Amino acid sequence: MNKLAFAAGLSTVLVTLGAAAQQPPPPAAEPAPAPAGGARTHDGFYFRIGPNFGALIGTAKLEAGGQTGGESDYSGFTYGGDLMFGGTPAPGLVIGGTLLWGSTKDPTVKAGSTEGTADGTLIMAATALFANYYLDPTEGLFFQGLLGFAVVDFVTAGGQSGSNDPTGFLLGAGAGYDFWIGDEWSVGPLARVIYAPTSSESGGATFKFNYLFPSIGVGFTLH
Repeated sequence: MNKLAFAAGLSTVLVTLGAAAQQPPPPAAEPAPAPAGGARTHDGFYFRIGPNFGALIGTAKLEAGGQTGGESDYSGFTYGGDLMFGGTPAPGLVIGGTLLWGSTKDPTVKAGSTEGTADGTLIMAATALFANYYLDPTEGLFFQGLLGFAVVDFVTAGGQSGSNDPTGFLLGAGAGYDFWIGDEWSVGPLARVIYAPTSSESGGATFKFNYLFPSIGVGFTLH
């Protein structure tokens, strides 16, 4: 090969290598999407337990023979509690079941111009379905709804209880905030109102008791 041919071939190789070097590198692969859920995310199994405190706002009346007796108002400091279990079928949405209760010791009873104290404890117990919705599954703000069945009982100081306790459906609504204290545990307040219009019948008479319990509480949540 003469010098002229060798120089021409070498020049072609150098031009080709230079063009290849100027080509932009191939785009980097897109990172794989992060898996849904995980630490500090409201997902999967749900458990909550905690006390709440508030006021009893109750009204009682007796109906018999088409006549309605005088209405009595019940009030007093009420201590209650929640025990909730559920799951997360959709992001931020929790559905499950709960046990609820409220206890009012020595409630104040007012009938007309007469007012006194009932010596004993008025107790409300309920089972309900609940739904919590977290606006952001990684944050703490949530709203709660309840629908269930309640029973109201009055236990005297001597331990005697009525044999025909009023029962009825229960409704509840509230809002709260869970502050993360671990990867799966959180703690926070819950403001809620529970309403249960209960009744019982005996000897042709109907006893009606409307139970209203506005409260503020704190819950420990595994979620």
